[in-house]
Amino acid sequence: MSRLFAILILLISLSATALAAMDGQSVPSPQVAPAQPQPNTMTVTYERQMQVYKTKLKQNPRDAVTHNLLGICYQGLGRVDEAIKEYKQSVKLDPGYAEAWNNLGSASHLQKKLKPAVKHYRKAIALKPELGSVHRNLGTALLAMGKLNDGLAAYRRAYELNPAIFDQGPGSFRVPTELEGGMEYFCFAKISAASGQVDTALDFLQKARMAGFRDFKKVEKDPDFAKVVVAVRYESLKEGDLRP
Repeated sequence: MSRLFAILILLISLSATALAAMDGQSVPSPQVAPAQPQPNTMTVTYERQMQVYKTKLKQNPRDAVTHNLLGICYQGLGRVDEAIKEYKQSVKLDPGYAEAWNNLGSASHLQKKLKPAVKHYRKAIALKPELGSVHRNLGTALLAMGKLNDGLAAYRRAYELNPAIFDQGPGSFRVPTELEGGMEYFCFAKISAASGQVDTALDFLQKARMAGFRDFKKVEKDPDFAKVVVAVRYESLKEGDLRP
């Protein structure tokens, strides 16, 4: 693995974003595929790595890992159709490749094809249920489909697998999170509150409000928020004072 690509993986993985390392080795976290085209410096890196992978595939066109990594480069460059083609080839060659199924879900999600995205995420989870970020991706897709309870269930499982999963910020090199009114942050707050993390729940509610969330009656009626709504910060946050 080149040093440049190793640095790239560290930069864009955050805590749960790498799909598969070079030479066929998987890294612990489930994604590398970014949700949006990347800045110029990373674009150059993707372009360089893309040429490496194309060369490898000329030598071994049945290398599922390299097809997946090539797809990641295409997705990083905003060439989502080409990324999907590579991910599909990857899972065709290796149907048990959970990370590639997840990336196929991510690319489908990016194209707002939510039903296929959910199908692909569920396939990845069936293969590797320990991949917390895939559960989070699934939750985000389900919320975008209006399935609040199912989305929350997926988020809860993601949190059980990785309690730091929601500290990574919504959609960071993962999937689109175009949920109205800060709904994803509200869900993060609800799960944090249910786990007894009042300050964390308040932080997420603050972010939800900044993103447009205003349904504080929903918060006050929800027993999970019982300790949150009596906190000193809650009333000021509710009224629009967004200071910590």
